[in-house]
Amino acid sequence: MVVSAVVHEGVNRAVSFVLGNREGMASKEHKMERLEMAVSFLKVALERSGNLPITEVSMLHLRKRLESFYIEGRLLLNKLKGQEEGGQGVTRLYNFPRRFLSLARNLLPSSLLGFNVDRSLSLSDDVVQRFEQRAGYARGFLSTLESRCSLWDFRFCPYPLTRRLLQGTTLGYLLIQGSQTPVGIVLVWPIRSVDRGVEVSIIYKYKCDARLPGKSFCLFLILRLSESTDIVGIASNCLRALTSQFKLVTRSAIGEVTQIPTYVQEHKYRLPRLLREASKTWRPDPLCCTANEWSNGATTSELSHLFPEPVIYVHFQCYVSALKYSPRSTRYVVRDWPPLKLTTTFSPHTPVHDNQWEGVAVVETTTNVWEQRAGGIEQVGEMVRSKAIECLVRQPKLKNYHVYWASRHGEAWFNVEKLQPARVSKKKR
Repeated sequence: MVVSAVVHEGVNRAVSFVLGNREGMASKEHKMERLEMAVSFLKVALERSGNLPITEVSMLHLRKRLESFYIEGRLLLNKLKGQEEGGQGVTRLYNFPRRFLSLARNLLPSSLLGFNVDRSLSLSDDVVQRFEQRAGYARGFLSTLESRCSLWDFRFCPYPLTRRLLQGTTLGYLLIQGSQTPVGIVLVWPIRSVDRGVEVSIIYKYKCDARLPGKSFCLFLILRLSESTDIVGIASNCLRALTSQFKLVTRSAIGEVTQIPTYVQEHKYRLPRLLREASKTWRPDPLCCTANEWSNGATTSELSHLFPEPVIYVHFQCYVSALKYSPRSTRYVVRDWPPLKLTTTFSPHTPVHDNQWEGVAVVETTTNVWEQRAGGIEQVGEMVRSKAIECLVRQPKLKNYHVYWASRHGEAWFNVEKLQPARVSKKKR
């Protein structure tokens, strides 16, 4: 009897142990399935949203957050699978998208990237529920995006030019004057990116008669696009800022820019690869200078009082009278000079990592000599006006005068070029 009882007890314990292990394995497999489903839906939301033009900063913030959730979940799954297959404490990146790797290393702790991983890792209900909740956020995000950012539905956009660009149309026009003589060209490209939303690149080059060089100009502008973006208004305001701060005569340029919507037609001009990558250089973080609920505060550009936040890059080239642009002390010398060619560029969101350039203006006086001065952007315009002509007068062989200005967030560059007088050829009689 006693032996029988002992055997019976042993059998019961063995059965309980086996059943318990099976239930535990089943529970773990169920949790893994739930986690995989949640992470898969995050991936679906990211892939589908990548095919839609995101035009709102808040939606870009949300997508970036969902991307970090997906990376975290993907790495967790990789870690759990690696533990099951080999008991190794190193995360294996199963089919992990390469473009996410650098972001993962910046966003996530080393414990999730495979360093010092606990080999006895277990998957709790709380972790699974958290990712299921995040998958729910992704569903809501995708539903909102599909209803508001359709590729074809921009009927309520108040600006026809903006609406055509959001629909993916490339625009351009060749300006003809007189007897079929081209005097200018306008090119407008929409640039769609998964991480940056929709941006627009505008090139307007206008060359007037040689007798009126002051009306010739070249404008290159890159900015982020949304349904409420008034492209012509922003371009005009940028030119007015150059007029007020740096005394550039941009009235003719503003007049031409306001005519862009009436000029441009659909064209098949291919966007140069350099321009496609340019905005990433001049604004590496597309969400800088925008408030969001996940950061302690937004970075502010030193040039924010000149250019609105969506502006990524401004390049403007024009011709100015040497006599009008020079101080009184040099006007007698430069009265017979040809017009000066002035080039200015601004990138309000370019981070400057070298501390020696921060908040200083650097003036190139000769090929090998640099003069470094402290000063704000407000002082640069006056510096260019007061120093450029004097420098070019003192050094007749010098053809260019440069000023580079940088801050912690934003930079500008100025160049004043002395042109050679036009040679008049004498016909032999």
